Amino acid sequence: MDRLLPELANRRVLKRPDGPLDETVPAIRPMTVEDLLTFRLGWGIDFNAEAPVQKAISGLGISGFGMPNPEQPFGADEWLKRLGTLPLMAQPGEQWLYTLGSDVQGVLVGRAADQAFDSFVRERITGPLGMKDTGFGTSRPERLATAYMPSPDGKLSIFDEAGAKSRYGPRADVSRGGFRSGVHGRRPGVAVEDAAWRAGSIRAGPDAQRRRG
Repeated sequence: MDRLLPELANRRVLKRPDGPLDETVPAIRPMTVEDLLTFRLGWGIDFNAEAPVQKAISGLGISGFGMPNPEQPFGADEWLKRLGTLPLMAQPGEQWLYTLGSDVQGVLVGRAADQAFDSFVRERITGPLGMKDTGFGTSRPERLATAYMPSPDGKLSIFDEAGAKSRYGPRADVSRGGFRSGVHGRRPGVAVEDAAWRAGSIRAGPDAQRRRG
């Protein structure tokens, strides 16, 4: 994996997840593809917002450690470069931490295939299976429902609006470069299909529901 993702080679690991960023030990071994698939790569969501590593993540402006950010203004290469400046929160293979493994998988597949991850999925998986309503965004935002998230006061707040206002619809701002998971990470004009990859989710339409029975 280090050959395709050299930014993540020679990792160091925090002595404590809430400890200072300079108190680290060497990783006991390199990350593996299995670690990515099982969310045991050593990074993921931690709800301790006061931890130094969480503040560093916020300062770097990288997605993958919390709620989705489909409007991230830089590409996959820059995302991985910034990620590589952080120590791991846990030793590879030793702790399950949700979601970031999916993001790294997307970059890994994109580089291995020498194409953007959404194109890979469309050409190799959803296209051959005839899953025309399954993808990383939609050109028909009227089909999307409003998404909510809990607020600190215990109430629900809107995370993503339904219809044309959805950040996963065609109104997405294409001027910010986008976050395409490909070997170069940047394309002239971001397609909305990338949005849900950044969010770590795939929206499935009626045909996909029928296929699942």
